[in-house]
Amino acid sequence: TLCAPTASSGVMRGSASGWLLAVAACLAAQGCLAKPSCDVCTKFVGKFKEGMGRTKGKSSGSGNTDWEESRGVHYSTSEQRLIEVFESSCERSDMNCLHFLEESEEFLEGWFIGKKVELDSMRRLLCVEESKLCCEDGFFGKACKACPGGSETPCSSHGTCKGSGDRAGKGKCSCNTGYIGKRCAKCGPLYYKDAAADDSACSKCDSACAKSCTGPSKLDCSKCASGWEMAEAEGCVDINECVTDAANCSEPGVYCSNTDGSYVCEKCDTACHPDDGCTGAGPKNCAEKSCADGHEFSEAAGCTDINECSAAESLCGTDYFCVNLPGSHECKGCSDACAEGTGCIDATPLGCKGCADGYRVPEGRDAGCEDVDECSGEGVCADRYTCANTAGSFTCRCAAPRMEINGACVEPAVDTVNSPEPDKDTKDEL
Repeated sequence: TLCAPTASSGVMRGSASGWLLAVAACLAAQGCLAKPSCDVCTKFVGKFKEGMGRTKGKSSGSGNTDWEESRGVHYSTSEQRLIEVFESSCERSDMNCLHFLEESEEFLEGWFIGKKVELDSMRRLLCVEESKLCCEDGFFGKACKACPGGSETPCSSHGTCKGSGDRAGKGKCSCNTGYIGKRCAKCGPLYYKDAAADDSACSKCDSACAKSCTGPSKLDCSKCASGWEMAEAEGCVDINECVTDAANCSEPGVYCSNTDGSYVCEKCDTACHPDDGCTGAGPKNCAEKSCADGHEFSEAAGCTDINECSAAESLCGTDYFCVNLPGSHECKGCSDACAEGTGCIDATPLGCKGCADGYRVPEGRDAGCEDVDECSGEGVCADRYTCANTAGSFTCRCAAPRMEINGACVEPAVDTVNSPEPDKDTKDEL
C-alpha cells in the first residue's frame, strides 16, 4: 500500500520538511520503520541543541508570522526559529529520526514556548521522562535500574556498564584488564589489591609469579612461573637454562643467552669460525680461539680482522688501491686523474701518486692531482673559437651564429641578393 500522508498538524505543517514527517509517520504505521531507540533520541537531542545554539541571537529578517504575532513574541521564541531548528535536527533521508520528530513535535513545541527546563536537560526531559527510550547515565533496562556497583560508580569504576543510559541495555559489566566479578570489584589472576592506591586498584604481579601474589615483588608470589624457582630468602629467582640441560642451542654458530624466565639462542660474532662456534657474545668468546677466515686471535681482543691492505707488498695492481673489509679486502680502480702506472691511495684525484696529462699537483700539496684549466691562458683556440675546459683537457667550439667552414670559424654569409639597396648617403659614406 502506498503512503498517502496527511499534512502535519504541528508547526511543520506547510514547511519544506513537513511532508517528510508525514511520510515517516505513514511508513511507521505500516511497520516499515523500527521503533524509535535511545540512540535515535540521543542523536536528535544533540542536533536539536546544535540548532538552538546556531540560531541564538539571530533575527528573522522578514518580520513575524501570524503564529508569532498572535503570541507577541520575537524570533528567539518564534515559529520560524523552531522550524529552522527542526529542519536541521534530522537528515532528510533519516526516516527513523523524522518519525521520532513527528511523534515529539507537540511536546517540543510546548517546551519551546514555555522553556521551563534548561536546554542542557533536554536529553533527560525528552529521552528519559517523555519518550521513555533512555535512562540516566549509570542506569539501564526497562525500569532504569542502577548498574552493578552503583549509578555513581558503575562497575566499581573499573569497567563499562553495557547499555548504561539505555532502556534496552542489559547492564552487564565489561571489566577492565586486571578486574573480574559482576561488579568488577575483584582482582583477576596475576593481579593483587594495591592498598597504597586511593581506590584500592588492582596492580599486576611480578612476571616471576604464577596464578597469584600478595604484593609487587618476587617475594610476594604464591607460586613461581615457568623459568623461575622459589628461594627461601629471595622468593622467585630466575633459572639459568644456559647452565642446565633445559636450553637447546645446539645449532652451529649460535650460543645460549639467559633471559628472565627463559633463554634465547643468539648468533655468534662473525669473527668466530662458523664450524667451531662460540661460548658467548663478542669476538673474545670464540670457541677454542678459533677465528673465521681473515681474522686472527689475540688474548686482549679475541678474534679481530686482519688488515690485508697493511701488508708490505700490495695485493692490488699498480692502478688500483686496496680497501679492507671484515675478513677480506677489495681492489678498486684509481681516478682518471692519476697517471698510468703511478698508483693511488683512494678513488679521488687527490689520492693520486702521479698526475695524468691535463692534471697537476695542487699548489701547497706534495701529492694528489687537480684539473688544469687550459682555457685560462691566451691563444689556446684559433680566432673566433670559444675555449671550453673539460676534465683533463679542453675543446675549441665555434659557437652560433658563427659556422665552421674548411676548419675556420666564420661569420654567417650576408644575403646580398635579398638585402635592401643602401641609400645615397650610405653609398657616399662607403
